[in-house]
Amino acid sequence: MARQGSDKAVYTIKQDAVSEITEKKSRFISYAIKTETEKDALAELEKIKSKYPDATHHVYAYVVNDQGVVYHRYSDDREPSGTAGLPTLDVLKKGNIENVLLVTVRYFGGTLLGTGGLTRTYGLSAKKAVKQAGLVKRVDCAVFTLTADYSSYEKIKRLLDECVVMDTEFRELVTVRFAVEDLKAEERIGRMNELLNNRCVIERKNNIVLEI
Repeated sequence: MARQGSDKAVYTIKQDAVSEITEKKSRFISYAIKTETEKDALAELEKIKSKYPDATHHVYAYVVNDQGVVYHRYSDDREPSGTAGLPTLDVLKKGNIENVLLVTVRYFGGTLLGTGGLTRTYGLSAKKAVKQAGLVKRVDCAVFTLTADYSSYEKIKRLLDECVVMDTEFRELVTVRFAVEDLKAEERIGRMNELLNNRCVIERKNNIVLEI
């Protein structure tokens, strides 16, 4: 799914992950957590704060696309303004990554890093957590149902292999529910109708976001 006005792909993480780096005796423990709503992101943040109650800072940033409405927020948590939460948020924004909460827990090691050092270290720590989690593309897909007789279904199997088949029902006729990337839907459905000489019923149902 590309954002409006952008042809860039949008990503999220494959799985939750944690990583750690040490800079001048300060520990930076970074979490990348998958989340579907802003409420969930804030709940996960509180869990991490509870896990590390004695930490010096709990820096965070998130970008959440909740049914087309995008929320983003960050906090430096008492680090100098712009040196912690903002570079963490930049990891998500520059990577076009959404539905992810990044939290970096810092235990101060006694040596000041300076604003440049903080910005660099928080950004590096967040990137490491995202790399550990891995990325998948989020694709805006149109969902269709196709109803056809068995001989037509055999003809169209190869084209369906290029789609995401969600379920298939074999009765008097075959009904297949499948998803195809929205940008390719018109061309793909046209090919199906052409192959079957319109001897099938294809109905568009709704749109969903799939991770591939």
